[in-house]
Amino acid sequence: MTPGASAISCVQPAHIAARILLAVTASTMAASCRSRESNDTADVGVSVEAQVVAPVVTTTQPSRRGMVWIPPGVLVMGTPPGTVPRLADEELPGVDIPMTGYFIDKLPYPNETGAIATTNVSRDEAERMCASLDKRLCTESEWERACKGPAQDRYVGGSFAPATCGVGVPADRSALSPRGSLPGCVSGFGVSDMHGGAFEWTFSLWRRSGTGEQGVVRGGNAVLPQGEIVSRCANAAPKSLGAKGATIGFRCCAGERNDVEVVLKPSRPVVLERVVSRDGMPVSLRPLAKTQEAFRAWRWRPSLNDELLVHSGCATIKGPCDLVVSREVSGAEVVVVSTDVGRSAGEVQLFDSHRTLRATYMDPRGRSRLVHYDVGRVTISDPAR
Repeated sequence: MTPGASAISCVQPAHIAARILLAVTASTMAASCRSRESNDTADVGVSVEAQVVAPVVTTTQPSRRGMVWIPPGVLVMGTPPGTVPRLADEELPGVDIPMTGYFIDKLPYPNETGAIATTNVSRDEAERMCASLDKRLCTESEWERACKGPAQDRYVGGSFAPATCGVGVPADRSALSPRGSLPGCVSGFGVSDMHGGAFEWTFSLWRRSGTGEQGVVRGGNAVLPQGEIVSRCANAAPKSLGAKGATIGFRCCAGERNDVEVVLKPSRPVVLERVVSRDGMPVSLRPLAKTQEAFRAWRWRPSLNDELLVHSGCATIKGPCDLVVSREVSGAEVVVVSTDVGRSAGEVQLFDSHRTLRATYMDPRGRSRLVHYDVGRVTISDPAR
């Protein structure tokens, strides 16, 4: 691996003859990562070299009491660029992962309708409790596929609706709720209560950032607005392997393990840099630079795995002039947010952190605007002195 690069290592069972190598570079993430669709300051892209033989789908669906069969198929793991909310420094950018079939418990352990989920266990204790039932802990990719269902839903139920899984309640309180009491909190595969209760241990290790060995938990609950982020099927969090608490439980899986390891080792490039020539701009913006007066552009990297282009220009010498923030998605430049800044192109600089810019422009009242980044969303403030 070259210095300053990120890598995603995907290990699949040998009998499906799949090997995926994802080398992360600076310019191709949006076009490569979506074949169909902390270290915050890296610019990361993904190019894919892959030889994949899809799993064979059997015509007979196996059954196991209290468990749901997840058929062989493809998981679009993570959150594609341009989709919000998105934690670009913790999630894959919508990478296709072929998976074999497996079983997963319909409910959190003890997997009984009306029972309160078992908590206060470490990851290894959870694994032993699953093993005593001839099961095992799910990997995080298995957990995410079961949650997203065959339609690759971002949330259980398709879109964010707090009432579906009781999202918006503190995890220490919601973990005490009887499981199986919300009929709408069922994934497209028929797996219940993957959000709205306790977080759930997985077998996977946290390789995104940080030091020391940590495990990955999925699911859980949180008060709003954090609950909108936590309740996404792609959301994950690190926990010390020996951690125990009233908000951490687990559910079990069975069958051959689908093991996908996500490794992110970002470098620290310049967070904000000016594009000094048309050659440095995306191809889709070069004609715009020719037609606008005083056209200025900057590359902004507010988060690992997310690069934005901030540009400002005027239709004529006397305006009108715009400030625009865009993102490259699948080879095209997509406007994220824009605003009219009067009769002069703005100048941009970092404000109080890598996630906030200050845009200043000629104005009789000496006003400026703040451009703020949060979980993939970009907003531009009203004018302020």
